[in-house]
Amino acid sequence: MFPKKRKLIVHILRYTFFLSLFFWVLLSIYVGYQYVLTTAHEVNTKWWTFVEGIFWGTSFLPYLRFDTKSLFYQWLLFNSCLKITYDKEGNHSYVSDMCKVTTQDNIHFSVELIPWFIWSDGTPVSIDDLYFTYNELIRNNKRKLLPLTQYNTIEVTKDTATSLMIKFPTTSPDNKVLFTYYILPVHVLKDKNFQDYKSLYAFSPVYTNCASILPQTKDEFSLIFNLVNCPSSHLNFYQVKNLISFEQFQQNLSYISMNEKNHYLDINATI
Repeated sequence: MFPKKRKLIVHILRYTFFLSLFFWVLLSIYVGYQYVLTTAHEVNTKWWTFVEGIFWGTSFLPYLRFDTKSLFYQWLLFNSCLKITYDKEGNHSYVSDMCKVTTQDNIHFSVELIPWFIWSDGTPVSIDDLYFTYNELIRNNKRKLLPLTQYNTIEVTKDTATSLMIKFPTTSPDNKVLFTYYILPVHVLKDKNFQDYKSLYAFSPVYTNCASILPQTKDEFSLIFNLVNCPSSHLNFYQVKNLISFEQFQQNLSYISMNEKNHYLDINATI
């Protein structure tokens, strides 16, 4: 009698175990599916190369050109103290990028460097880079660049080892625009003249943002940004081709359409 009951209990326990295991596997599959579904919306999938053709000039180096295309290329490589963001209604606001910027009156600004930013050559970004950019490049404005002439009366002083004080002659909320200009490395550009900046620094730039420039050996009129380390971009690479003529444009278009399967071509005339 007892052996039969014991056998029945064993069968019930075994049935309960396998039934529980079955539901546990189903639950695990469901949870795993929900996780993949959720993270798929949060993590960008890298895919193609974007090829952009331009006519005439542009520059990925700050303070050489201020057109929209040049500023975009500069943004891929460099950071600023503040960056501008827009809401759904088109209203803009300033958020921290490399610095924490505070003011009580829109005249006196405290600029505190956020730690852990590093130049692409391994050198930590320092308050000297900020002082060099705001005082030497922007305030002194030796090249007399028109967008920078409005800042020739600001006062730039080092407050602490990690902060600056910048004073404007008049109060205005637009004074914050100054802090959207890109920061450049003093350890590379100190004592360098304008020609050095255009040639030597352009050949081997030092930058802070996520993109990098791939060396070009075959196409001297092509510039390729590596965006693999840029989490906000779906692209692996962003290629800019300087098209000398419309005939060259037609040749490049034919070549890409026949040979490049994961490229998207966009042509802009940048004057």
